[in-house]
Amino acid sequence: MALTWSPLSREPLAYTPLEVLLRLVLEGSGYRLFLMERDLLPGGAYTEDVVRVIQRSRCLVCLLSGDFLSNRSAVFVLEAGVQALIRDPELKVMVIWTEPRPASMGQLDPPLPRLVHRALRVLPGLDWLPGLSQDSSRMFWKSFWKAMPKPSQPVY
Repeated sequence: MALTWSPLSREPLAYTPLEVLLRLVLEGSGYRLFLMERDLLPGGAYTEDVVRVIQRSRCLVCLLSGDFLSNRSAVFVLEAGVQALIRDPELKVMVIWTEPRPASMGQLDPPLPRLVHRALRVLPGLDWLPGLSQDSSRMFWKSFWKAMPKPSQPVY
């Protein structure tokens, strides 16, 4: 597991290998990523900043785990992304499950907003579960790249 530092605190943040790989792969392939723990400025209007970034984006990628679904801020980002998707069908929302999907999302604590609960039932999702075989990993990346919009400009 890789460690990085949050600009909002002096505590180290741990990232799964998938998160690190997504950063390296996407940012290395010409995509600009907005990572809240890195790019959100302290003291700003959190809600407005998140909504503005999502509206300017072409794709929202959410790595879903039990921790994500129990984090109100993370769920807010997903809800804002779903609302932006409703207003702008050009936007893509990609859901990547990093743990087995919960048997019943209606019994989570805290409960998911209704819009998020419905969206998770209908949005296509990819599974990146611990212990993926090489073939499963290859299929994941093939599906991932197929779902991603092309980067708007190359990295120089």
